[in-house]
Parts: sequence; C-alpha cells; structure tokens
Amino acid sequence: MENTLKVFARILAGFFAILFVLTTVLAFALYFTEQSAFDADLYKQALTEEKVYQRLPELAAQGLAIADVMGKGLSASMLMSNLQATLRIIGPEYHSPALIAKRLNELFIHNLKLIRFISIFIGIYSPDNFTLQYSNAGHHPPFLWKAASGEIIQLFPTGPAIGLSKEPDFSLNSITLERGDLLLLYTDGILELRNDEGEEFGEENLKNLMRKFNRLEAVKIIEEIRSAITRFSSHPQDDISLMALKRWE
Repeated sequence: MENTLKVFARILAGFFAILFVLTTVLAFALYFTEQSAFDADLYKQALTEEKVYQRLPELAAQGLAIADVMGKGLSASMLMSNLQATLRIIGPEYHSPALIAKRLNELFIHNLKLIRFISIFIGIYSPDNFTLQYSNAGHHPPFLWKAASGEIIQLFPTGPAIGLSKEPDFSLNSITLERGDLLLLYTDGILELRNDEGEEFGEENLKNLMRKFNRLEAVKIIEEIRSAITRFSSHPQDDISLMALKRWE
C-alpha cells in the first residue's frame, strides 16, 4: 500500500517544486522536498491541488501559514490534510492570526492522540501599509532580514504549539516590511538535515545564506538555498518546506 501511495504522491507533487508569485510590492517563493509518501508539512500538501495554485496571488497578498506536525506516517499526514482544510474554512472568518490559532487549538486539542502537537506560523499581510500581523504557535522562528541594517530578526513563538494546552494564550505581533526586507519561513527538516559526517545544517548556515543572497529576487534566494541543501546532503532525512517573502519596491 505504501508503494502505491508513494507513486501517487510523486504524481501529485514530484520530488522538488519551486513556485513564485509577484504582486505589486511583494515577491513570494516556495520550495519543498518529499521524503515519504506521507508528508507532515502544510505547504507541500497545499500545493498538490491545482486550485491552490489559482489562489496563490490572493494568498501572497493577504494570508500565509506554514506548519509542521510532530510525528510521521499516515496519522501525521492525515492530520496535516485536516489542518489544511480547516484553515481554508476558518481563515476567511477571522481577521487575526491569534484568533485563528486559538480556534485551531479548540478544534484539534481532542484529535491529537497519536500526534503530540502541531506547530504553525500564521500571518496576514496588509499591502497598503506593508505590515505583517502574525501569531507563532510554537513554530521555529522565521528569519527577517532587515535590508537597512543588515540585521536578522527572529520571530519567536507568541504562544504554544497547537494541542499542548486546553486554554492557551496566543498573542498577536506585527512587523513592517521595508524596501528590500526578506522574510524566510521554514520547517525543521532543513535545520536537522545531516551530512555524511553527521553535522547538522542548522540555523547559522541558513542565516548565512540569507546574508549572502538577500539582494536576489525571492525565487532566486530559494533556488540558492535549495542548491546549498543539495550540496550539504544528498539524502534528506525529513521533509523540507521553505517560504520566502521579499518586498522589492
């Protein structure tokens, strides 16, 4: 059965995919890898459906999310599919990432029996004032490269991962994307990637790539990171999802 599912997954998504969308002021790029028939990264699952491609321009301008399930196998994959469908339903109903995270926790707290928790970063981008409101529910902190200062800021969690608490407090934070700023979101597969010597790719390598290639377009940045990943290890141990947003006007 797993072999059949593996073939089906490859037909849907392929081993590698890069996608980018340009709005008037924002460049959006995405990359993921597949390491099994059952995947637990949100964005990879979203891109296996054609209608999501059609919605990406709207998504890039208004809302985004990247998530990871702690666990592997069929149960993790099914849970991520459920999360994706739930986000599509409740996303338009709530205008605050913190409220979306709270509602997700209410819906999933009783379904996380075989899986411990879901980490998710939810953002809503306002193109009129270049502001991204976000709530980070226990996800690895995205990196924000500030073009003016050359500083990399981490967007640390503003609340616990989904499923860890029955009454969590999800706070709302916001950032302003100035001209040339770059936001990079990722799942832990890239940080935990190991080479033949057993060394981890880690945060510092990812930050160094941002420092080196931040002047490029978002899609080119993702391509460079993909190349670096391939050079570092030809045998990824986990799914990898990356998302880059850059204000280029």
